[in-house]
Amino acid sequence: MHGRSLQEKPLVSIVLPVYNGEKYLRESLDSILAQTMEDWELIAVDDCSKDATPQILADYAASDSRIRVIRNAENQRLPRSLNIGFAEARGEFLTWTSDDNAYAPEALHEMVSYLRRFPEHVMVNAAMEILYMPEGRLEKSEQFDADPWKMFVQNRIGACFLYRRKVLEEIGGYDPEMFLLEDYDYWLRIMIRYGRIAHIKKTLYRYRMHEGSLTARKLEERSERAVCFVHKYLPDITKRLRHHPELFRAYFMAGVQSEEWSEEEMALFRRYLPSLVEAAGL
Repeated sequence: MHGRSLQEKPLVSIVLPVYNGEKYLRESLDSILAQTMEDWELIAVDDCSKDATPQILADYAASDSRIRVIRNAENQRLPRSLNIGFAEARGEFLTWTSDDNAYAPEALHEMVSYLRRFPEHVMVNAAMEILYMPEGRLEKSEQFDADPWKMFVQNRIGACFLYRRKVLEEIGGYDPEMFLLEDYDYWLRIMIRYGRIAHIKKTLYRYRMHEGSLTARKLEERSERAVCFVHKYLPDITKRLRHHPELFRAYFMAGVQSEEWSEEEMALFRRYLPSLVEAAGL
């Protein structure tokens, strides 16, 4: 059993928000316990689970003092649960994971080593593999692209990442209004403030794609949130992509077809991306 006094700050804080995650939770927890770098704390935030999740978390916390459990009094959903967890985090480096995914044993060591080696970077992500259920097919994710501009039109970070504590201190927590897009929203805030997110090509994470991870209801709600998301970042996106109009064409045309753009937003397009506006006959 690991022990650490309250005065001793861990190197890495991991937040694990969970709601009714009994099916895969042990696998996720075991992958954290198996880390070759042992200087971490885990803050599990149970968002009012009704299954065996509370007992599973209690058992693991009882056997390892690096694990703490917070039980929300009422369901808060993911962004607020993340903020609740990170408010308790004491680490120099921060990350979060999910109850149905798992780290490779060297994941924390590799990411911490990278950020120590390159102090100019505030965040790094790593390649991951996707486990498709129920067939069990494994496939390496090719989400990340070296072109940082593409982050402004598509989330290319994935689920394996680590960032410095100063990110939390300088840009704050996750936006509760961006539920289902809370991670992408956060990465864009990092890009806008710091300019880039570094990448490790080594596969350090297994992301499980299953029926519960992307339900029809979630897809519909995510689509609705995406409209708000585009409006929120449109000034930043248009300014940064004025020399890369091809990357923004999909967003622009989708907004035109659904009549989403306001007059103020169309003025931004006319200013920064006039060729798109002309091509659309507007």
